[in-house]
Amino acid sequence: MGFKIIRCPNCRWSYRQDLDRTGVGQPFYNCPQCKYLTLDDDRTEWELMDFGQRLGLFLIIVMRSIVFGPIIFILLLGFLAWLFSFEESFKGLTVFLTIGILGFVAMGTLNVWLEIREIRESKQRMRGVQYRNQLKELGILKD
Repeated sequence: MGFKIIRCPNCRWSYRQDLDRTGVGQPFYNCPQCKYLTLDDDRTEWELMDFGQRLGLFLIIVMRSIVFGPIIFILLLGFLAWLFSFEESFKGLTVFLTIGILGFVAMGTLNVWLEIREIRESKQRMRGVQYRNQLKELGILKD
């Protein structure tokens, strides 16, 4: 999660825009100063994604689980080592692997839950007639 600074092409006012975790979201920004719409190539609505984009989104979720799973694992391991003495609580590789698997499962579950929330918000936006008309005017949504 991060942010980027956007300069409005209409009024040249700079403002901060929080980045979504993935490419699911409004495919434009509204300038807070002049309300000018700026297209964003990094995001699109779920309904407008093709199969390849949706597959890419799934792969991002899997990669985040693989990358951040070990971090969760190390944090869980450190917490448990601090909570209990190392000799008493860790009885071999089985417990070590169990904690590792829990880290991957926790991260995967969190990623899936967050993406489902983003997709639901996208579907909710796409139900709005005014929003769909706005996308048509911008040339993003084809009839």
